[in-house]
Amino acid sequence: MDYIQFKNSASRHLVSCKQMLKDISDSSIKKDAKDRLCLEIYYLSGYILETMLSYALCSSMNIQGDIHQSKPFKEDAKLFKVHNLNQKYNYALQKGCNGLRNICFFQKKHQDDIIQKLFVDWHVKYRYENRPNLSPEVLSKYLSSIEIIYRTILKNYPR
Repeated sequence: MDYIQFKNSASRHLVSCKQMLKDISDSSIKKDAKDRLCLEIYYLSGYILETMLSYALCSSMNIQGDIHQSKPFKEDAKLFKVHNLNQKYNYALQKGCNGLRNICFFQKKHQDDIIQKLFVDWHVKYRYENRPNLSPEVLSKYLSSIEIIYRTILKNYPR
């Protein structure tokens, strides 16, 4: 697997989240379905961040070829292959990803505490659990912040 697939995955998740956000506004969709879409947007949003951190790390380390044969995968697997966004971010900084400095949620907090809390609370357990009170309006703001991070990483780590 080439590390560009991390970026492609993040892009796919971002497009999916945006479409689901549009779908939520459809009045023919029942409340239960809207709640499930909100949960899915929240769940996938964390993977946008996670895969973009992986992309930035591999890009900054100039990893060529199959990433499964690279140092992060082979020697630092417990630090690289992790779902904890702050841990992955700190590992990337430790490995020299200075283009990630001052990114919202990580080194500087989002001005909206509710949006920051969504980031802090994200965990893969939401594949299996419901998270109450995810409104489309809040998710829209959250997703906008994630898209800014996505674009910043692309700008700082072009291929």
